[in-house]
Amino acid sequence: MTLVPLWDRYKYPLMGLILVSFVLNAAPVLVNWDLASTPQAVDPYALLPRQHMAVWNGLYLATQGQPLPAPAAIADDPIRGAGARFPDLWTIRVMERSALGFFAGLVTSLMLLAVSLACLMRLLTKREFNRSGKA
Repeated sequence: MTLVPLWDRYKYPLMGLILVSFVLNAAPVLVNWDLASTPQAVDPYALLPRQHMAVWNGLYLATQGQPLPAPAAIADDPIRGAGARFPDLWTIRVMERSALGFFAGLVTSLMLLAVSLACLMRLLTKREFNRSGKA
């Protein structure tokens, strides 16, 4: 609701801000940020954003086909160790289980994508807003 009054006047800078926000949040969505940042989260007063650096390093490791570095207790556990693989999405874990799981994960992912695209298209095609924020 905060962007609605500003949309007509600052449409393109706001679209840039939304895109930057999406890119910055993509890595924590795809990587198990809790597992990635655990070794680096020791110093809460660190001057550098260690947690963010750890998540982006986890994304880099994923591009190399490597899992996240995990303590032996987590890496040896088949359930908790799955969180070290990429991407850390529940739909991917469901899809790995069976053909029915693959179908359910695929349908869920496509539905979420369709809703997201519909919202984006509606946002981009909206012309004018009145003071209450409604078209």
